[in-house]
Amino acid sequence: MASSFAGPSRFGMHSDVLSATPEDDASKERLVEELKSRAKVSVGQKNWPEAEALYTKAIEVNPAPGTSAAAALHGNRSMARFSMGNFAQALEDANEAVAADASYSKGFYRKGQACSKLNRFSEAVAAYTSGVALEPENKLFKKLLKKAEEVGWVPSSTGFR
Repeated sequence: MASSFAGPSRFGMHSDVLSATPEDDASKERLVEELKSRAKVSVGQKNWPEAEALYTKAIEVNPAPGTSAAAALHGNRSMARFSMGNFAQALEDANEAVAADASYSKGFYRKGQACSKLNRFSEAVAAYTSGVALEPENKLFKKLLKKAEEVGWVPSSTGFR
């Protein structure tokens, strides 16, 4: 699968990890941990393109797709893409996150946020409803669910947009 980022030359300080091609699972796991560590710094600096590139490489290298670790990688890349205004891509990653781990509540948060920005309010409502089911005491999920319901409701026979 081809990378969706500009490659190591764009992020010279990370060319070592972005161009790495580990062979065995232990090496892949070490590389994924290093990528996550660097991506966390990029997120802290709000360097979203760099964070996206690092999470993309981590997803490509991850020796354990379909796990909670994979869900977190997709969720974090979703955050980076959302922060860059790439809402459709953010939604794709959020969907991958919840497909990998249906108990990953942040995945439903990311999905709801992306759907809201894409004016897909009934999908946002469904995502936030799933989040509330996973975290019944989470006030943010309840607040966002109510907002998506209010914004998405249109007076017509279809109900939600």
